[in-house]
Amino acid sequence: MPSLLGLQVSYLVANLCVVDKSKNKQFLGIFGIGGVGGKGFNGMYGMHSMSREAEVFEEYKKLGGKKNRNEFLDEHDVFIEETLDIFVHGDMIRHRTRDDALEAVMEITNMSENELNLHFESEDNLGGYT
Repeated sequence: MPSLLGLQVSYLVANLCVVDKSKNKQFLGIFGIGGVGGKGFNGMYGMHSMSREAEVFEEYKKLGGKKNRNEFLDEHDVFIEETLDIFVHGDMIRHRTRDDALEAVMEITNMSENELNLHFESEDNLGGYT
């Protein structure tokens, strides 16, 4: 892993994990959310706080989503994993196009196009997913 001024840096699903080797502590999340002090990864995308999960799930329900929280989060984890690189960063690491990424989500989760749109809008309405 790359090292910068004595700090070990690694990227996990486009979030930053910095480990201070001298104090053996890690600070998670470049968006101001996530665990601090080496706490485990829990929740959506493997690292977001429960409040973020609650916000996205609440938005999903407002948009007419019918799945329960656990079903939604299981599918949303796949949605984020498959779409984050190409949608947010423009990286073609997993998929060459956004459409390819969306098709992969539908194939992996067996969700409908309407359900896929609810997942996208749940993210996009809370902070712009593009």
